[in-house]
Amino acid sequence: MIVYTLTCASKVGRTATLCSKNNDPGYQARDVMASEQKMFLPMVLKAWSLLILMLSGVAVIAGLARANALSLTFSAACLACVLLIGFIMARSNRWRLPAIAGPILLACIMLALGLWVFFFDSGQVSDFGVYYRCGTGDHSSLQAWLENCQSQYLTKNSTYWLRSFFYSSAIGQLIGGDYSTFKVVNALVHMATVVVWYYGVRASYGVRVASLSSVLLALYPEYWFTTTLVTTDNFAVLCVALFILMAPKLNDRLSTALVFSLFLGIVIFLGHQLRSIGSIFVLSLLFYLICGTTLGKRYSGWVAGAAALLVFVVCSFAFSKAYETNLPDLFSPVKIVSAIDFHTTQGFAINYLWAEHFWPATPQPLQLPMAIYKISTEFSGGFLQWPAYVFNKAVVVFSGTGYYGLSAFAYPPDNPDSLVTTTVSNIPFSAGFFPWLSLIVFMYLVSAVVGVFRSKVVSGPALVSLLVLGVFGLLVLGMGESQARYSAIIAPALALLAALAFFSPVTEEAAPERLVSFGKGYLIGLAVILGLFLIILLLTKVLPSSEQLNGQVKLVDATALQSTSCSSDGVSLAPDYKKVRVAFAGTSNCAVVKLDVPAGTATVSFYLSGSRFPFRFEGPGPNVFSYQLLAGESILSSGQTGETSVNYVQVELPKGSEHELVLKVKKLNAGASDYIDVSLIRAIAGSK
Repeated sequence: MIVYTLTCASKVGRTATLCSKNNDPGYQARDVMASEQKMFLPMVLKAWSLLILMLSGVAVIAGLARANALSLTFSAACLACVLLIGFIMARSNRWRLPAIAGPILLACIMLALGLWVFFFDSGQVSDFGVYYRCGTGDHSSLQAWLENCQSQYLTKNSTYWLRSFFYSSAIGQLIGGDYSTFKVVNALVHMATVVVWYYGVRASYGVRVASLSSVLLALYPEYWFTTTLVTTDNFAVLCVALFILMAPKLNDRLSTALVFSLFLGIVIFLGHQLRSIGSIFVLSLLFYLICGTTLGKRYSGWVAGAAALLVFVVCSFAFSKAYETNLPDLFSPVKIVSAIDFHTTQGFAINYLWAEHFWPATPQPLQLPMAIYKISTEFSGGFLQWPAYVFNKAVVVFSGTGYYGLSAFAYPPDNPDSLVTTTVSNIPFSAGFFPWLSLIVFMYLVSAVVGVFRSKVVSGPALVSLLVLGVFGLLVLGMGESQARYSAIIAPALALLAALAFFSPVTEEAAPERLVSFGKGYLIGLAVILGLFLIILLLTKVLPSSEQLNGQVKLVDATALQSTSCSSDGVSLAPDYKKVRVAFAGTSNCAVVKLDVPAGTATVSFYLSGSRFPFRFEGPGPNVFSYQLLAGESILSSGQTGETSVNYVQVELPKGSEHELVLKVKKLNAGASDYIDVSLIRAIAGSK
C-alpha cells in the first residue's frame, strides 16, 4: 500500500505540472518503485532499532525467570502493567492538559530530586571513588593530576582524567570538593536536563507528550539513582538529550542548520569526553541524515552534519594538543572490538581479561594484526551465537538494577578504588527490590515499542531517539561490554518513545509525499536484517581462525623425545575454537604437546596463560610455569611467566624443511596453575 498526500487543487505553474505527472498512472508506477528503493535503508535502520526494543523487553522477562523472580504474583503484576498501558492508551487522547500542567510537573520533579539528595547519601565505590579523587586531588601539575585519576585495577591511562575534566574536576576546582557539593550539582544538572527536555519536546510534540516524557526521563531507574554518586552519567544524559533535540535542526534552512551544527559538534565532543559515547552520536547522526535525505529532507542537512562532525574533530584535536598526557585512552576502538566474545555476556571480567592481560602481552607492532585475527576467530567460531549473545546482554543491561545497587549496597572496603570516608550509603537496600526495578524498565520498553507502532510517521526527535536506541543496541549489545547501569544514557530516547505510546503529537511533521506502508516497511527491514545475518554467517566460515589448528594439537609420549624428561601422565587436552586447555590432574606438573602447522608456514605465534589472572593491585599470582618450543632438537623459544600472567610467543621457523613443533610446559611450584591455555594459535605462510 502506498500512501499519497498530494493535493493538486489551486496549483499553478511548475507545481501543477508536477501534480499532473503524479496523477498519471505510468508516472506513478515508476515513481512508486523509485520511492520504495529510496526507503530501503531507512526501513532497515528503523526495523533494527525496533527489533532491539522488542528483544530487550523479552529479555527483561527472561531475566526475571532466570532469577526465579517470575512468581505467580509477579507475573500477574507484569500482565497488569501491560493491561494498564493498553487502558491508558485507549483513553489518553481524550485527555487535555492545560499549558500550566508542564511547569507544575517540572516543579514536582525538582522538589522530589531536592528531597532525595537532601535526605540520602551514597558511598563512592569503585569508579566513583576515582572520579571523586580526580576532581578534588592535587592539580598543581598535570602529572600529579593524572596520578589522582588512576584506577588500581587498570594500567595507567587517561580515561578517568578525560571524563573527570568537565565534571568532577570542574566542580572540585570551581565550587569545592565536598560530597554535598557534588550531590547538589548532580541534582541541578538533573533538573536542567528535565527542563531542557520538556521545552524541547513540547516544541515538536506538544504539552502532553512533553509532560509525560519529562516524568519518564526523571524517574528512569538507572538515571534517578545517579544523583548521589560522583558519576559522569549525570552530565552525559544531558548531552544525549541535547543531541536528540538538536539533530533534527540540521534539516532546517542552511543558515539555521549551520548554527545548530556548531552546538551539536560541541555536544558530541562533551558526550565523548564524559562517557566515551562519541561513536554512538556519530553513527546516530549519520543514520539520521540518511533517513532525512531519503524521506525528502534538505540535502543541506549533510552539509550541516559534516560541519558538526568537523567541530567535534577540531575540539578533540585542540583539547589533545592543549593537554598532552602521553597516556593511552582505555577505549581504543581496536582493543574494544577485539575483546568481543560471543560465548559470554561480556561483562567487566571478560573485557578485563583481554584488555589488561592479553593485550599488554602483545608487542605493540603486532597488536593490530592479532586483534584482527582474534576478531576473525571469534566470528568464525561464534557468530552463530550472536543473537543469543545480544539477548543475554540485554538481560543484563535492561535489568534496571545497576545504579540502585551501586548507590545503596554497603560494599566491603576491599576495593582500592573506593573512597573510604564517614559518608556511607543510607539508601535502603533490598535484593527483593530488583524485580520491581526490572518491571519498571519493562514498562518503558513495551511503551516505546507501542509508541513506534502508534506513530504513523516516526520523524524529528522521535526518529533520532529510535536511531540512538538502534546504535546503542549495535555497539553495546552487539559488541561491547555489558553492565546494567549503561542503559542510563538512553533514558531520554526511551522516555520520548514511551510517551508517544500514550499521546499523539499535537502537530506531527508532515509525511513525505510517498511512503511505503508502515507495516510493510518494518517487515521488509526485518527480512533484510535476517538476510544480512545469514550472509555474514556464511562468510564467517571462510575467515582465518585458530580452531582448525587447535584440533591438530596432540599430547606426545615424552619418552620418545631425547630432549626432555617430561611425562604427560595425568594430563588432558580440551580444545575449543580459540584455545587448547592443557589440564593437569593429581600430581602431574608437566606436559608435552605437538603442534601441526600447515606446509609453507614461516611464522607461528600463540599466547600462553595460566588459570589465574590477578588484578593489577594484587601483584603477580602463583601462575609461574616454564615453557619450551622445539623443532626437532632445536629450541625455538623458551621462558617462564615470572610476573606476567600471559606470554606471547612468536617464532620464525627454519627454512628448507618441514618441522613438527613440540611445546613443553612445566609448573614451577605447587601453587601454580592447574591448567595452561594455548590460545589463538596462528600460522603465517612465508613468501614464495
